[in-house]
Amino acid sequence: MKLKTILLSGILLFIQYSNAYEPMTEERRLKYIMAVLPDFVSSANYCALIQYTSVEIAPHEIDYEEKQIYHAKVLETFRGPKYKNITFTTSTEVGDGTGINTTPVVITLCHNKEGLWGLGIGSEYPAIKEVIDATKKIVEKTKDQKNFEYCK
Repeated sequence: MKLKTILLSGILLFIQYSNAYEPMTEERRLKYIMAVLPDFVSSANYCALIQYTSVEIAPHEIDYEEKQIYHAKVLETFRGPKYKNITFTTSTEVGDGTGINTTPVVITLCHNKEGLWGLGIGSEYPAIKEVIDATKKIVEKTKDQKNFEYCK
């Protein structure tokens, strides 16, 4: 995992637990999402509005991790190849659970000739108007971009 992804994940966890005694209001949640969204969208070479259809759990080559294989219907592609359905993998600690539901989400992934893979914490956002509009603007601003930091 790239250092920047690890640092952002650490910041997400810190914010989550440092605010454990103060409820996360919708306003604070949206402000936080809008602050991290540009980094993830501009650092990933695939971004879409999806709806999960299923998930499988498979063994991982590291004993304390498992591979989660997600299947989803693509509702709209913002960046990357246009698919009707996608399958992507992520690696998590054993027992973390999948936590999927059928509510559409905006997701940032990496794509290469071997397929799609998830970036982990911070790469999935609620499919609300503000997030979708911001995602489209970020993709438009970075449409000529060739290098995507998280997808090396």
